[in-house]
Amino acid sequence: MRFLVDAADIEEIRRAFETYPLSGVTTNPSSVARQGLELPRLLPAIREVIGADAELHVQVTASDAPRMVRDAYSLSELAGPHVFIKVPVTREGIKAMRQLVDEGFAVTATSVFAANQAFLAGAAGVAYVAPYVNRLDEAGGDGETMVRDIATAFATEGLVTVILAASFRDVAQVERCCLAGAGACTLPPALLDGLVAHPLTEDAVARFERDWVARFGSPALLER
Repeated sequence: MRFLVDAADIEEIRRAFETYPLSGVTTNPSSVARQGLELPRLLPAIREVIGADAELHVQVTASDAPRMVRDAYSLSELAGPHVFIKVPVTREGIKAMRQLVDEGFAVTATSVFAANQAFLAGAAGVAYVAPYVNRLDEAGGDGETMVRDIATAFATEGLVTVILAASFRDVAQVERCCLAGAGACTLPPALLDGLVAHPLTEDAVARFERDWVARFGSPALLER
């Protein structure tokens, strides 16, 4: 199971990478726009924080295939190694994915709201497909079922494309999608924190400390 942080804020990314075993960062045009930094400044700054080996997923903004491909080359120059070009699963997007894969790019098919979209992207040879789980739920669909259907089809066909589940409401939704077959999840910092938060864990830790202090007078393991 892989986890990525879905953020464009440098300090949020830094904190997440200092704490959690993350494979990379995902961004999108909206999260980048909120930072108010141009990509030539933002992407190198993110790369400096996460290191050369981490994945950096960055999305094209063009709407037609030729310009999507041009965007991909520009993003690759800015983001450094292990960049994944996010391309939406539109008709033009699928066309661009095929060309980019042929030209050696690692591609993440994004804005997936139906299993058939993921099937086409997988057939195009992309590295990841990113289904938007909670957004589909809010529209009256079933994001968990979508993830399960994609995982079943990919396993049947022997595709190596990984499901990078995105758009979550809460920790329970993340857990269900992991069990449904998502190979990776990208989460905002607050949800990453939520994965480790449990009242019984906090209670157990507090009990251990109380018992230790009651016997030895200090929470220190050894006298210092």
